[in-house]
Amino acid sequence: MGVKLFYNGRSVMFNLQTRYTCSFEYLSNAVTLELNVGDELHLVLPEENAVYDNSNNHSTFSGFLLFNM
Repeated sequence: MGVKLFYNGRSVMFNLQTRYTCSFEYLSNAVTLELNVGDELHLVLPEENAVYDNSNNHSTFSGFLLFNM
């Protein structure tokens, strides 16, 4: 499983888990960015990678406004 975070077209984070087992494994990461109006963030699932989720919410993504400018 793996995921890349892009900020205005530039890769700023890449998580990758390559060990294959029959149990659930989890990745986490944190990035703090100063965003401006018009900035774009997007996640990319790299080729040959997968993300699993079900009703137990194994996969989540959160964003927070730390302060109002």
